[in-house]
Amino acid sequence: YQGLGPPDLCFLSKVFHRAWLPSNIADLPATGYYHWVVGADCSCPAAVSAYFDSLLRAVQPPSWYQSGAYTVTKATFCLFNAFRKVDIRCEATFPGKVRVFAVDGKGVSSEGVSDELWEEAFLCSCLRALHPPPDLPHIKIQTNLPLPLDRTFLSLAEKHFWKGVKLGQAPDEPTHAIAFNLLSVTVRDYFRNIRRAESAVDFFLKLAPQQPALASHVADAFLRLEDAARAHAVLDDALKTAPKEPVLLLKRCQVLLAEGKLAQAIGVGEEAVMEDATQIDGWILLAEAYSRLKQVDMALVMLNEAPLKQAKPAPIIGIPKFYAATQVAMGAQPASLIIPRDFDEELEEELLDLPARPRPE
Repeated sequence: YQGLGPPDLCFLSKVFHRAWLPSNIADLPATGYYHWVVGADCSCPAAVSAYFDSLLRAVQPPSWYQSGAYTVTKATFCLFNAFRKVDIRCEATFPGKVRVFAVDGKGVSSEGVSDELWEEAFLCSCLRALHPPPDLPHIKIQTNLPLPLDRTFLSLAEKHFWKGVKLGQAPDEPTHAIAFNLLSVTVRDYFRNIRRAESAVDFFLKLAPQQPALASHVADAFLRLEDAARAHAVLDDALKTAPKEPVLLLKRCQVLLAEGKLAQAIGVGEEAVMEDATQIDGWILLAEAYSRLKQVDMALVMLNEAPLKQAKPAPIIGIPKFYAATQVAMGAQPASLIIPRDFDEELEEELLDLPARPRPE
């Protein structure tokens, strides 16, 4: 998988125990059920066990005429660690114990998951939860990060921030390995969406001395606070260290546009595209400046000069091709949604052997 990888996956194995039958008759074979999860608390194995417990409590009893009941015998929760390209799995047997292990891309499992490995997997899970969910059947969405998870997420994002280059470039953003990778952009957008510009300043200002391009996020936060003077001050300090950094020049051009200083914005924008003509954002800012000056011809010239970006197809997340679709209902928790979707894709042949069928839990 590229980028942040697939959502978390929960797999349950259930056995139907028949009633009113002699004890020497064997139970029916176990049946697998799975659903995708976005935003669940998986900060530690104990939190995953609590999620399993909530699923067990939510199992609906069968109808009276079925003469039996389902029993969950095993539950597995899978988190994809996008930094290491490995799957972290928490497996619980009932009755029994909890087992935590890792599985790499070749299917080789290893026992003993370190704290760092689990932290990275949980951080990736939080990052995926802050992005729109993929088009998958039967995906359970926790809509908001609770306050304890918010604090843990930001703490881990700061701790593992410099590993963000392994996640790749964020789409539709200026090209920069550190300032605009998936980790840094997701954290920036998170602060934007919850309207915590002051927290964004505190987060990125501590990191900016090591990478001047991160000052663009600090200036963006000041701009949202309508404090253009402090935005210019932060950019001035960063440009002293990296005077030719296109990302910083683009942000200065944006600040000048917000102030209505169009002539100065054009000068800075032209300097930015001279340093890196492949940055489409510089040409768009120049086109906006000329458009506001009523120079439509020059605005069109800037747009014609902008390079075209090729859209990258979304990665296909493998699911079993044949399954029995089931009806779903709104969960009891108001902050939880279960979204059923039809899925008709040509998938890999080995996925057909998965012993599971999707069903909401």
